[in-house]
Amino acid sequence: MGSKIIKSIALLIFISIILFGIHKIIFTFLELKNIENNFKYSLVILYSMLTTATLLIYIISILISKKNFDVVGMSFMLMTSVKTILFYLLIRSVVKGTLEINHIEKINFMITFFIFLAIETVFVIRLLNFKKTT
Repeated sequence: MGSKIIKSIALLIFISIILFGIHKIIFTFLELKNIENNFKYSLVILYSMLTTATLLIYIISILISKKNFDVVGMSFMLMTSVKTILFYLLIRSVVKGTLEINHIEKINFMITFFIFLAIETVFVIRLLNFKKTT
């Protein structure tokens, strides 16, 4: 199981890097580079925070599954809720803004947040399915 976890973590980091590259290309292609420079949270910071949070949730879920497999789902929901609250508190100033830059940053943040939420959900589902088959 150890090598499968390491492969999953490596896959998560690889996916994050690929998504970041695609995101940068989209911003460059749509000529949003100047707008991105005015973001409160740059793409590098945003991806770093979301990748770290996703990694932490996945690693903690693995540790919980080793101790008590029955509570992995509930602990995942709790960790995801805490992550959502923390990220809302971070992005709150952007959400309240009314400038055009703030609007683009809100959309940028929400799309990126939901992509990482989907990724961590898939990874935890894989963890739960792996544990059931063994």
